[in-house]
Amino acid sequence: TKLGERKLLALPSTKFEPLTPEVALSAVYLRQTFGLGFFHSHYAATALNSDNTIISFDRAYDGVKGLRRVDPAKA
Repeated sequence: TKLGERKLLALPSTKFEPLTPEVALSAVYLRQTFGLGFFHSHYAATALNSDNTIISFDRAYDGVKGLRRVDPAKA
């Protein structure tokens, strides 16, 4: 919803990244190589295509080479 988007954009340093063909291909690679699910692989591919950092409680990202997971509880 528009309200939800406005709330997200109100967070400091929040930006939206487009789903590019490169990100989609990277997501396929991550699914096959690291066993990530559909959404996890797309989120990880997007992060790897941006600044290599993902903010998540989910440890599924910990095994992805080149990806740094920031645990929000520890940030």
